[in-house]
Amino acid sequence: MHCPLLVISGLLTLAFVRPVADECLFSSISKNMYASPGDVNIGVIMTQTHGINGNKCDSTQLPGSWGIEYPEAVAFAVDKVNNEFQLLPNISLGFYILDDCEMTSMAVAQSLSFIVQPAASCHLDSCFHHTLSDSLDSDLDVPFYDVIGVVAPMTSIATVSISYLYTIAKMPIVGYITSSEELSNKDLHPLFFRVIGPDNFQADAMIKFVFQMGWSYISIVYSQGTYGERGFESLKSSASRYNICIATSHKVDETDATDLIASDLFNHVKARVVILFAEELQTKHVLNSVVKLNAIGQFIWISSDSIFIASKESISEHADIFVGAFVFFFYSPLLREFYDYVKKQNFRTTRNPWFKTAWEYLTNCSFSKDNCVENVDILRSPKFEFMPTTTLLIDAILTFANAAHNLIRELCPSAQGHDARACISRVNMVNYLKNVSFTGYTGAIQFDNNGDSGGRYVIYQLAYDSLNVPLGYGDPNSTLRKGLVMKEVANYDRSTGTVQYTEYNISWANLIQKERIVPLMPGNADSGIPESVCSRPCVAGEYKIQKELACCWECRRCRDNERIVNKNTSCEECPEFTWPDPLLDFTTCTEIRLTYYSTSDTLSILLITLATLTSVLTIFIAVFYHKFRELQVIKASSRELSFIQLLAILTGYINVISFQTLPSDISCVINFFLFCISFSALYAPLLMKTIRIYRIFKTSVENIKGLHFISPISQVCSSSALIVVQVIHIRSFHCSSWKKIILNHGRSENFFQWGWEKPIYIERAPNQQKSERRSRPIYPPASFGAVGRLADVRERFCVLLEVDLRKPQGDDPICLCVAVFSISSPSAKRSQLVRTEPFVELACDLTFLGLTSFLAYNIILVILCAIFAFKTRKLPDNFNESRFISMCVSTTLVIWLAFVPTYFTAGMEYIRILILSVALLLNHTVALVMLYLPKLYAAIYIPSESVRTNRFNSPTRLHVPRFASTNRVAPSLRDMDNM
Repeated sequence: MHCPLLVISGLLTLAFVRPVADECLFSSISKNMYASPGDVNIGVIMTQTHGINGNKCDSTQLPGSWGIEYPEAVAFAVDKVNNEFQLLPNISLGFYILDDCEMTSMAVAQSLSFIVQPAASCHLDSCFHHTLSDSLDSDLDVPFYDVIGVVAPMTSIATVSISYLYTIAKMPIVGYITSSEELSNKDLHPLFFRVIGPDNFQADAMIKFVFQMGWSYISIVYSQGTYGERGFESLKSSASRYNICIATSHKVDETDATDLIASDLFNHVKARVVILFAEELQTKHVLNSVVKLNAIGQFIWISSDSIFIASKESISEHADIFVGAFVFFFYSPLLREFYDYVKKQNFRTTRNPWFKTAWEYLTNCSFSKDNCVENVDILRSPKFEFMPTTTLLIDAILTFANAAHNLIRELCPSAQGHDARACISRVNMVNYLKNVSFTGYTGAIQFDNNGDSGGRYVIYQLAYDSLNVPLGYGDPNSTLRKGLVMKEVANYDRSTGTVQYTEYNISWANLIQKERIVPLMPGNADSGIPESVCSRPCVAGEYKIQKELACCWECRRCRDNERIVNKNTSCEECPEFTWPDPLLDFTTCTEIRLTYYSTSDTLSILLITLATLTSVLTIFIAVFYHKFRELQVIKASSRELSFIQLLAILTGYINVISFQTLPSDISCVINFFLFCISFSALYAPLLMKTIRIYRIFKTSVENIKGLHFISPISQVCSSSALIVVQVIHIRSFHCSSWKKIILNHGRSENFFQWGWEKPIYIERAPNQQKSERRSRPIYPPASFGAVGRLADVRERFCVLLEVDLRKPQGDDPICLCVAVFSISSPSAKRSQLVRTEPFVELACDLTFLGLTSFLAYNIILVILCAIFAFKTRKLPDNFNESRFISMCVSTTLVIWLAFVPTYFTAGMEYIRILILSVALLLNHTVALVMLYLPKLYAAIYIPSESVRTNRFNSPTRLHVPRFASTNRVAPSLRDMDNM
């Protein structure tokens, strides 16, 4: 900040001290001035001509309609105040317009003309005796023009320098297109105001537009100086709020070679959006370098207001690469009444020194050749530019007029004419500017604490289209030609923070089409908006491997059974029986839907149907047995044991049906009990029958009399005893190597309750080898949900005794843990065979120990039946019930030899249930067919008198006559019936 102040001090010295050496005079200052003095005047500094070598004005005027639009905008505003508005009554407003020749140094030099030059008889803020003729006729190199305030130059750099100077001179200054954020600093620029927002407002608008277009990866090129550098800082700040990453950024001045910058932009080709926050000249250099790389159509250009202010001719030089670019500018609508005013101006009567040059350019005439026609509508010229910034300039003039009106009305209400100037001091003018409030042509004008106003922006897109003249001023008879035009595609309002799009469709035809990085969602049509992103979004089930920039990452897919954690940066395996939920973007593990054998399944329906039919058949046989219980063939088969077997068979069929229902702890216990009881109640009586037959015929052969335990009561009691052995199955085990350790529990008796909440850990005793020590958790039942307790913990109820024993040598105590008893209880168990598959079965865990003990016991019964059936194989045909028993038990052995390995090797629980159900159904149906259908047939079709038996006439041989019947069912002896 010290350098600008030193420069200003030097300029002030030149302004207030009369130089004596010619080389110190401002001989290069432009003498052209557009003046219309009034009682109260406003100073204006604007660009009309080019500069030479940065220190001298050239006579070459800017092309286009600049020389008419900007100066006449000031004249129009002043005319409106003097003739139409109710402002400054009886006081005329005037103006002085000076040319800064497009140079900052010249702008500062011209600004000295608005500072009072002290004289011996006046004060700095009260000398008003200098007139326009005095200044023009004076030999001073820096003339003086009395003004109440100055409208700032068109560039922020020049405005910043002048603002430093005017801060010392207490001269208020109002800007209309100077947007540098630095000027909002009231510590450095307390007297500066503007009718637009600062660059940070524009940066917010640009980033908001980028965000709404779905772009998150951009590049920025900015110019050296306060305009570009402050704008870049604002862009960075806004981009961080919207999570937009800057791929690369470059600062460029007027002399920098931009080829390397263009190459770096091309290297970051994913960042298709390039924001140009640079002056016109630097922008042109960058575009030229991009053309050299043959990168036309690669980038989406977004430019700040500097390009909008530039002339059409300068933009047209880069039309091929810049077409389709977006340009941001302050909201400033064209005014029809202003252009009607311009249309009435005449080059013969105007005092505008730049009017004739612009007229020549617009109408292709020459005053030197005297071929310029007076009655020409210059608005119909295709070179007339219709610059919206003129509306902002008009509002800047009206700002001074409103502030002066309020000041005079309150401080000097009776002041009129030239006397009003004495009422207005610069200090008071600043105070009234701070509080000014009115509705201008661009909207409400009211300054905030930083001296800023506005915040509305128009977004244009450069396009080739018909060059329609705005406001209908074009020649209707002329053929419209194509050219580079700016189409208003959107508007941004900072007060609401929204971007509103117009009816014009944004065109992407100038861009090279590239393959999409981010895939379209199903059902979404391609909007045609090109991408500017670093990485595609990770889809559900993927996690990010973050790179240096927040917008850049690599996507990796988690395993199927893993959920995404740590803000999508890593994976974690889901607990058992859970699976990542796609509805929650795989961030949460939810319970896997349980699969179990249901009554609605096809195979279940088939099994239930078969079990129902066979149950009906069993009931029918039981009813038949009861009705014809006095028949010899039924009495001979031991009716009591037969009814027990029929009940067992019916129980087995019911068990088949119950296996198809939803597993629970209770149903599993019931199923296991029915399963066991149906077999033992079937084969225990069968064994008693075979033993009874064997004993009877063996004793008859050996002539033994007085057999015991062959009565029905004895047979039933013996069978019941064998059944009870199966039902009551108590096992004990010795676990002296386990030591009980209960964590997070105050009392050890919590272990013997089902209500514990935390795992209990059991460890090896410390006297064991280190390699043998391990810990084993016993989890609480609640951790396994409503389906039941942990089936793996078979020690459901265990009393642990600790005995403190010491060896004589004084070694560590030996902890002895003895289990008094344990009941192996079936329960509903969840199982997930493969952790990487979302398949969890709910089934009854019949326990390995329970099944093996059951199978071992019943197979022993079946084998014994087979042995005794084999021993009675040589009985006469009339006594061949043992043959059917032999066939039944043989078939049973085949069934279970096939069942056992298939069951234990099956991986899926539903397959095990299917095997168990089929084996149970097949086994009991074989027993029903082999043991009861032959008797049913004999009872119905064979007369009872033909089935009598002969007495034993020989102690060594049975004399049984052959009957005409082909029946192979042997009736029992009358002695057997009467026992």
